[in-house]
Amino acid sequence: MRFWDIWSPEMRIYSGDGRKHYNFSVMDAVIAFLYDHHIYPYIELGMKPIQLNSSFFSALIYEERKSPFSSLEEYVECIEEMLRHYIWLYGTEFVERWYLELWLDTRTEMLTEYLEIFENVYRRLKAVVPGIRIGGAGMNREKEPVFEQLIKTWKNRLYHPDFISVYLYLFDNGFLNEGEYSENNPPQIWKGGDYVIRFLQKVRRILRENDFRAQELHLSEWNFTAGNRDPVNDSTFKSAFIIKSLLEMEGQVDVAGYWPGFDLVTGYFDTGSLIDGSAGILTRNTIGKPAFYGLQFMSHLDDYVIAQDSNMIVTTNRRGSYRMVCHNWQEPEEAYYEQFGTETIQESDPDSFFTYEEREFRVVIRNVDNGPYYIKKRLMDRQHGSVQEEWKRMGLSDALNVKDIEYLRGICVPQITVDNVKVTTGELTIDFKLESNAVLSIHIFRADRI
Repeated sequence: MRFWDIWSPEMRIYSGDGRKHYNFSVMDAVIAFLYDHHIYPYIELGMKPIQLNSSFFSALIYEERKSPFSSLEEYVECIEEMLRHYIWLYGTEFVERWYLELWLDTRTEMLTEYLEIFENVYRRLKAVVPGIRIGGAGMNREKEPVFEQLIKTWKNRLYHPDFISVYLYLFDNGFLNEGEYSENNPPQIWKGGDYVIRFLQKVRRILRENDFRAQELHLSEWNFTAGNRDPVNDSTFKSAFIIKSLLEMEGQVDVAGYWPGFDLVTGYFDTGSLIDGSAGILTRNTIGKPAFYGLQFMSHLDDYVIAQDSNMIVTTNRRGSYRMVCHNWQEPEEAYYEQFGTETIQESDPDSFFTYEEREFRVVIRNVDNGPYYIKKRLMDRQHGSVQEEWKRMGLSDALNVKDIEYLRGICVPQITVDNVKVTTGELTIDFKLESNAVLSIHIFRADRI
């Protein structure tokens, strides 16, 4: 679980009075929860501003974070003490599994200063916990080729990161279309379905051409948009987008951190309805949105990949079980891009952004052991499990009580169907149809080996 802003006044870790007295009690509650649930922290160590965007062009909240430390020495000493504190509480083996990320503020051009800070952090923390993984620089939106300049400078330094981290949102202001934007041609959300692939190709090309040594590549933040008042965030589009993107990331990145996890963190004075276009995978009432089930379907997959293309992945456990995930992602139509970044998009019906057409699929699995099989399908589309569509059927009412929320939590789940088939020729064929932006998880398993 990735989190940041640990140096905020609310965390009360360090007052900045120079007395080197640290209070980790608030942080202790966070780490205890993660430890109890077998979750490892992925902590941003930088002083990132607090920002909540309604769109890429409009911020509801923006607060700069001032460092409580008067020197780099104070800063590193505090992190050292934090790690020693959690080694004492939970042991080295737990802390060694942590990831620590150091953000580069691309609003400045002080690459040398950033690298000096990173090297001090890296060298000193590795002395405390040699196995801990430390990286950076957490960036992707740039008007100048900052990332390439950083890598060219970093490769000649003594200390290199354990991982390179970048952010991926389908919004380009110079990373791919270098120098093409101006006041008359402002940056836009990327049109077309190839941004993830092209973005990763360029990142990896820059690393390769500079012979840069980093063990892992992380998308520490990724989403379709950083805007949190966009109705497509609540729609089936997001579940299809997540599956499509994860298939494109396969073999290209080591870690992908979807942001945000929970609509509650993106609430503000303008929210209060059941859903409001926030980009999380759970509503503030903990109802699973279509995006949640996109991630859940991918988590069902077995370890061994049989086949994969742009719309599907088929896996097996090599013991008579097959699991597959399929999507029928559709790019939004021009009506969406015309409203993107405006306040009017918050009131829009996402159905107006898509043409919902069915697509036929056929899957043939060969060399299957003969015998009886169950085929269990989990389907998420507009008719089955979408909280956005169910809320429409309730008249978009805000007069929902606890029992209404409980009802929605119970019905906003994928439809499950089970078929029985018998394989006699060593070949299993499955035919199905998906409407635009529908997603499907299929589990095939022996009926006589339950």
